[in-house]
Amino acid sequence: MRVLLIFFLLLSKQCLAVKVKVAHIGAVGAMKNSEKILQLSKEQLIQEGVLGDDFQIEILNQMGCGESYEGVAVGADMYHVQGVRAFIGPYCNAELDAVAKMATFWNIPIVGYMASSNSFADKSVFKTLARVSLRTTNSLAEAAAALIKHYGWNKVAIATNTGAVAFERVQSFEEVFHQRGINVVRKIMLDEYTNAKAIMNSGLLQELENSARIVVCAFSSTRDMTKEFMQAVTLSGMNNANYAWILPWLQIETKDNAPWLGDDGEYQQNVKDHFANAFLIDDVNGFDNTLVTPFKERLESNGYSTDDLEMGLYCSDFQKNIYGYIHLYDALRLYALAVRATMNETGDENSYLNGKEVWNHMRRISFPGLVSNAGVTSGTVMMDDIAERAPVYAAFYVPPNSDNVRKVCELEPVLLTNCDGTKTGNGCYELQITDLSTRILAIS
Repeated sequence: MRVLLIFFLLLSKQCLAVKVKVAHIGAVGAMKNSEKILQLSKEQLIQEGVLGDDFQIEILNQMGCGESYEGVAVGADMYHVQGVRAFIGPYCNAELDAVAKMATFWNIPIVGYMASSNSFADKSVFKTLARVSLRTTNSLAEAAAALIKHYGWNKVAIATNTGAVAFERVQSFEEVFHQRGINVVRKIMLDEYTNAKAIMNSGLLQELENSARIVVCAFSSTRDMTKEFMQAVTLSGMNNANYAWILPWLQIETKDNAPWLGDDGEYQQNVKDHFANAFLIDDVNGFDNTLVTPFKERLESNGYSTDDLEMGLYCSDFQKNIYGYIHLYDALRLYALAVRATMNETGDENSYLNGKEVWNHMRRISFPGLVSNAGVTSGTVMMDDIAERAPVYAAFYVPPNSDNVRKVCELEPVLLTNCDGTKTGNGCYELQITDLSTRILAIS
């Protein structure tokens, strides 16, 4: 009788196990190893006890972000037919916009891992959306404003180009600059696919010369357009210590190489010279491979080889998508940790069905990123008060006549107390700046 009772108790415990279907909507032709990375993240969560007998996850993978917005139809099918109750992705801005709005209507959580549009920070619209992306437009605008104020500059010009992407980016920068008391004295707009010669002939650089010494560049194609622009600046004789060229490294999806590196990784000194006296704002590991080591070691310690995954150190897929893979790894962790916290707080095994409640547990949560065997880490993942990742940025100065880029300061987020991001519309954090290199800047 006692044995029978134990059997029924064990059986009832198994029946109480929650198994959540989580959908990952990727992109056709991008990050072909995403399924393996999600499995790696899941295995780590099991090892840590976040996932267990009482809370399990089944990951369903489908592709979107093609030519026909198929990710939107995929999202609807996965919810209504396949019983999915959480989303990771879609990969691209356009489809995340639609699927995140549907997720809000269905009240299920959704975690973005690549889309960078500043519109997603509006939680009055995207009420159950969190993002683990390092480089969102609004956070880069905050970083640029913090750097400008740190050096005592109050007046800037903006260089941008035509097109919807650039318009949205500049709008975000102008809003943040206005809030931070930075006066935009001039804005020039170049053709979207212009070149250095056309920029010089346009007369727009002379307008900058007559109006400002601090110039913030926000282009739709950051790497390519910035190269043309800085070449024109150099040829026009404006690349000197009288100007500060601030280049927020805005990227849509993949990690760009430094602009002075060719497609084959070849160092191009002539291009590097064009960037003298410029400040590039990127994540703290933007110009080195700090993230590569812990990621490779984590893969190998779990039985995957970089060759099997086609992620060799010099493989273009790995190098270009290193952030995408790490964000994807973190996205599943964020979701699982938030569900576990919700279940523990409410005592309700079905609390994962309340997307808004799960989203609330993604706010202000912190957890360690990937850590290598040698203790090298990809950094702490800190979520702000509106469940957007609060990134750690750095400013890199390009000195004239030097082969090295110098990290001059780091910008770390500090969460504010007594602040509700759902009311203020922002993440409730300030960027604390630490100077790493002494340099007197007398530009005004």
